[in-house]
Amino acid sequence: MLSPRSKKPYLELAQNDERFGANVSVEQNIFATNAIPHHRSNVAYSAVFPTVYRLNHSCNANATYKWHNELGRMAVHAIKPNRKGAEITVNYGFDGQAVTRELRQRRLRDSFGFQCLCSKCGAPR
Repeated sequence: MLSPRSKKPYLELAQNDERFGANVSVEQNIFATNAIPHHRSNVAYSAVFPTVYRLNHSCNANATYKWHNELGRMAVHAIKPNRKGAEITVNYGFDGQAVTRELRQRRLRDSFGFQCLCSKCGAPR
């Protein structure tokens, strides 16, 4: 059960209306749109992390996230040099995969309900 303080920002999260419709569902729609899969002790979980779920996507991300069993928390790590004040972005599921722009766009639209406009997707083909 979320505290009122935790519930307010959670309910303000986006949900994929194209996938789930416009009805807000705390358990299903918001969670499914924002949850991050991770493994703990070789068991697969999904969770919404209060800081990590606010990071925007980029196919050319400058950070990544990783669950740390020893810390009991999700941590964000820079994967390339970032200038001071730069937006921290993560890749929503295509790290290390050589997939076409069209496939990335379709997966992001189907899973998260947005069209990616990052530098990699917006670059001339």
